[in-house]
Amino acid sequence: MNIWGFAKNHIVVYKTFKTYRPIQEICFTTDHMLMSFESRDSELLFMNPDSKELEMIHIEKSNEHSGKVNCMDTNLEANLFITGGKDGYVKVWTQEKQLIREI
Repeated sequence: MNIWGFAKNHIVVYKTFKTYRPIQEICFTTDHMLMSFESRDSELLFMNPDSKELEMIHIEKSNEHSGKVNCMDTNLEANLFITGGKDGYVKVWTQEKQLIREI
């Protein structure tokens, strides 16, 4: 997978890495990336400003959807992720992937 961006009016590849699971969807905030996979789980990554590397944020998985994540979106003003799952729930997460609301 390549992460693209812009620098001095040119498109550049910032990071290339391998994923071992098919990716379903990706959402971004200013410095976080949430990936959902076809295997029904998701991972949260953070762009470390010092090392310029993507780092996985290890969190408790107990609040995950019990089924596949069907859709994701972000609220950039509040730095929130919103996920909708096959389990019928809409969940609102902080960019540290702490569950703050379940609807």
